[in-house]
Amino acid sequence: MLCECSLSSCVLALVVILLVYKLCFLGRTYSPSLPPSPGISLPIIGHLYMLEWDTRKSFSEFRKKCGDVYTLQLGS
Repeated sequence: MLCECSLSSCVLALVVILLVYKLCFLGRTYSPSLPPSPGISLPIIGHLYMLEWDTRKSFSEFRKKCGDVYTLQLGS
């Protein structure tokens, strides 16, 4: 009996991990019609990790890297 509960718990945990992986990483699709992005957009926080306290400096760096028009995701 103990072995069955442990096996079902492992299977459930594996299913949850696979679903989270699929939603976070495999759900992203590249659309060539979008402007370039300054870096990798993380799940939930987007590009917020790339911004400094003085956002003008961050936006200036993004402009040098990507050009005048770029895609910035703030949040999910």
